[in-house]
Amino acid sequence: MSSDKITIGLYSLQTDKSPGFNDRFLGEVANIKAMKERFTHEANVAGRRPPIFVISMLLIPPHGDYNRSTNPGYEENQSKMLESMRSALDKEGLSDIKLESFYEKPISAEERSYLQGLSARGSCADMIKTHAIISEDNSNRRHLQIDSNTQIHDYRGFYNATFASESAQDKIAGASLNASYYDEHYVSAHNKVVYTVPNSRLAVALRETHLQYCDAHKDDSPSSKEKTEKNSVYSKDFTVGLSEVGLTRRLVIPGDEGERVIYPADMRRPEYDLSRYVVTAVNKSWDIKSKPKPPTEKMLEQIRIPIGDTLCDFASFGIAVKKHTGELYEHYYASGWDETRAEHAENMAREELMHLSNLALDKAIIARFYDEVRNSNISAAPIDGVQVTKEMMLQELANHFPDDMRGNELVRGLFGCSVRELQTDPMRPSLGAYNDFEEARSREKHQELTNIMRRVEQKSQMRLTSVDSHYLHVQQAAIAHEMRTASDKTVIAKQRNLKDNITTIRRNADISKPDYTTMNTHDLEVLRDHYKEKASSPGITNTKKKEFSLEFQHIRAELSNRGDRKPGFGHF
Repeated sequence: MSSDKITIGLYSLQTDKSPGFNDRFLGEVANIKAMKERFTHEANVAGRRPPIFVISMLLIPPHGDYNRSTNPGYEENQSKMLESMRSALDKEGLSDIKLESFYEKPISAEERSYLQGLSARGSCADMIKTHAIISEDNSNRRHLQIDSNTQIHDYRGFYNATFASESAQDKIAGASLNASYYDEHYVSAHNKVVYTVPNSRLAVALRETHLQYCDAHKDDSPSSKEKTEKNSVYSKDFTVGLSEVGLTRRLVIPGDEGERVIYPADMRRPEYDLSRYVVTAVNKSWDIKSKPKPPTEKMLEQIRIPIGDTLCDFASFGIAVKKHTGELYEHYYASGWDETRAEHAENMAREELMHLSNLALDKAIIARFYDEVRNSNISAAPIDGVQVTKEMMLQELANHFPDDMRGNELVRGLFGCSVRELQTDPMRPSLGAYNDFEEARSREKHQELTNIMRRVEQKSQMRLTSVDSHYLHVQQAAIAHEMRTASDKTVIAKQRNLKDNITTIRRNADISKPDYTTMNTHDLEVLRDHYKEKASSPGITNTKKKEFSLEFQHIRAELSNRGDRKPGFGHF
């Protein structure tokens, strides 16, 4: 089977000023580097090959004009954009990440035609995401489409629920994703994170819906809603495709200005299990020309708090409060309903949302962010002529809680007072709900180590190749690294047992030599570097040194036969 793969989509706007594009995307390199390091580490701990990383970029021209005759500078500006990103990646040691132009890659005729005249930035971003999910190149592999700014608070849990999991194959849609409280009154499926297994039913259904949508609107005027609305591809294409496999429900809502069709997530489906591992804040990275914000909000947006494996922000705080207190009545909308039915419907939807959420995480984000502001020393320069104080920031946070039944229930649990009391005295400290979250994480680490131990023991019954042996060695090193930073004595004891088991398996394994001509390039490169390192290791005998050097030369020759490869490009 092909290697695991992660695709990240980015875009930029073509400009008439040097360098010919908006370079805001370069700010995502740090996120991509951190994400790659974490996924690589979790793959090593799990004993799997790390996923290949691909960045697919699109330069959006003014009015969606990709025509060479009317936009002759497009190709040159696109090349400059890619070169700029390539340079930034290489500078951070990420030369093995493949970089591609979305417009130049072999996308379908329907997609290419629909792109012409498409100016909505959000829909352009969604075109990249949707194509990554439905691509034939990704149909026979474990694939993750993910935004670069995704906040994963538990990488191990996320990795074990995706690449290291076998249960995703058993899900009806052959996929995992998350749901976000994005809209005002209902929870929607999110295309920020979509994991698919080989021959995923979701990918098949979405491919058909997506190509039909692009074909139906490819000739629409550049001024039409289908080409200018930021969420058209998401709301009229992606969510419709999900309904074909039962992941969303089609609801028609009447209104004064006509009917409105929405596709809320069916949160009873197990495919939404990734919601437990990510912070479902909506970071509108495509919204380059965002609306002006008040000085207090600008100040709050500068604050970050550590939660698990990620840093959370003001948007994370807001969505966590909204999840527990917002209205969800549109989930079960029906004309002619009464108040009793409305209340019942909202309670059902919230119960589903809470079931797939990590409640300890939500409360930890709210409490820790509030306490971070309360305990900080605010000494920033005036923002837009306003000197923002700690009291102003806390008042803004306290005002996020509605003074109703749900708002008061949440605030009493987190602060031991009512919403009105908190808003009157916003300097109150929280009750420290993040301690519960940390205790829960410790319990989960124990279970995850047990699962890894089980998979390692299964390998003791298998005939291993030298590649398998190499990845066991990498797994052992990754676990040893974790042992040096762990503080929980029982976790360290489990890690030590796991490390010793791997040593025993490698010592007793009957290692078979692989046929290098049949191996994929990624594994060959890993093995080449492995033998190069072994051949230069201190303390080995001359016989072993010659053996390792010979294998290194054989692999290098095979790679040479496959042709020269540019950094970041090549066989999968």
